[in-house]
Amino acid sequence: MAQNKLSCADDFENLQEIHKHTIRLWKILLYWKKRKQMCYNTAFLNLDTEMIITSIHKVTKYLDQKLPQHEFVQRKSQEICKSIYKQVNQTNIIIEFVKDLRKDCLHNRHWMQIFDLIKAPHLKSQNKFTIVDLKEYNIQNYKEDIHHIIEHANTEAKYETIFKCICEEWEKLDLKIIPFKDTSNSYIMVNTETLNQAIEENLNTLEVIS
Repeated sequence: MAQNKLSCADDFENLQEIHKHTIRLWKILLYWKKRKQMCYNTAFLNLDTEMIITSIHKVTKYLDQKLPQHEFVQRKSQEICKSIYKQVNQTNIIIEFVKDLRKDCLHNRHWMQIFDLIKAPHLKSQNKFTIVDLKEYNIQNYKEDIHHIIEHANTEAKYETIFKCICEEWEKLDLKIIPFKDTSNSYIMVNTETLNQAIEENLNTLEVIS
């Protein structure tokens, strides 16, 4: 614009376009700020990792595809966008690593193993540890061992489901006994085939698990 003044309609339209992109940029920066605070301040066991991952994708998509639409805004916001990009990538790395730790199969006993592994015994007494606490003890350096713990937890969860199904099956089964002929002190079982089949199947299942 000549002498920093609006001298024609093109200048005004260009200013409108800069304003539009600037507003969008500040909205995405505010959006990321809130999501980052949520990610790092929320108790990890209450953290919605999928929502954070979605937020990361939204911010990176904007910085990669939307911002370059206006050269002036891109040039002027280059440094701040570079800083945000770095934050997003750092958050993405740790979230991608720890998202499996939000699985339902992980119980208190598994977390005790993890805290021992990363040498953070004081976290055992804290129900509201955060992702910052996990980062502080470099949890990402124990990838293989933690994967092993998660695999065990998954297996235990499958076994617990099988045990539950077996218990539910036996709660529904009845041992039917009727008097033998006309006697009053002799009885016979009338559904032995069903019971024997259930016993055989369940014992085979338990033997495989053991």
